[in-house]
Amino acid sequence: MNPRIDAYAAGLLDGEGCVLLTMGKRSAGPRVDFGMTEKARAVLEAMRDEYGGIVAEGRAATEKWDAVVTWRLHGQEAARFLRRVLPHLMLKREQAQVALAVEELRQQQPKYRGDDRRWTDEGWDEAQRLHRRLKSLNKKGPSRKAAPPPPGATLIARLVDGEWTVPQLDLFSDTHSTLLSTTFPASGMTRGGELFALPMPELPTDAPGSSSLLPTPRTSDTNGAGHHGDGGMDLRTTVSLLPTPRAQNGEERNQTVWERPLDQPQNLGNALARIGASTPPPSPAGSTSSDDPPPPPPSRERTDDPA
Repeated sequence: MNPRIDAYAAGLLDGEGCVLLTMGKRSAGPRVDFGMTEKARAVLEAMRDEYGGIVAEGRAATEKWDAVVTWRLHGQEAARFLRRVLPHLMLKREQAQVALAVEELRQQQPKYRGDDRRWTDEGWDEAQRLHRRLKSLNKKGPSRKAAPPPPGATLIARLVDGEWTVPQLDLFSDTHSTLLSTTFPASGMTRGGELFALPMPELPTDAPGSSSLLPTPRTSDTNGAGHHGDGGMDLRTTVSLLPTPRAQNGEERNQTVWERPLDQPQNLGNALARIGASTPPPSPAGSTSSDDPPPPPPSRERTDDPA
């Protein structure tokens, strides 16, 4: 066996070949077909000499089209060919795996005459399921191009013939294919017949359930807006200080974050500075109520007009 020839044959199959199953009343086996113009006859005959099969005349020449030559492999010859080229396939790898799975399944059926097999009901049902799957993979026509998944999304399974299956088949499993056996991800999405797991959102800080800007909710919030507990502003008061963002917040003159006295107009930068300055760090034991007096009012030295 020559790996270079196998790699060339794999490229030929990806571009010009088709992996099929020959299905009879109670028989099934792999088949590989190639069809190329007359000028490629020498290539197909060289492939026949290497892998077996039959080279025959296909479509006759017309005024518009050249004659077509076919190369076809059946049964065990097709299976041996697919095993050799499988490591090099890119576009038709999954089709080859399905066809090989059917041949492996056929070999597991009881013999009754020569190399003929008597298919069990269970084995035949599985062969028909794999046949439907291969037909779905070989379906022609324009495919709907789905938008790319979000960054960090991981492909888990594809919907093939109404069943969620993992991207690669496992030829050594009992069912000759790998169906999705795990539960759906806690955070995921489907797009274009594919199932993706999405990364779980992370908290902005190391403190569970806390935020770097908003104070931790406390039972004292029920007392109404104001300063409660250990002296900081409660959640209701903090939220009420957040003004509506405006276009000029992005201007260079408004990039300095500083506290403005509460009796003066507040912009978003003032509110963010006040929240960051007065929010106490969350306590592992929770906040405790106290009667400490509120902090002194902020300095009025800055008198710049709000943005």
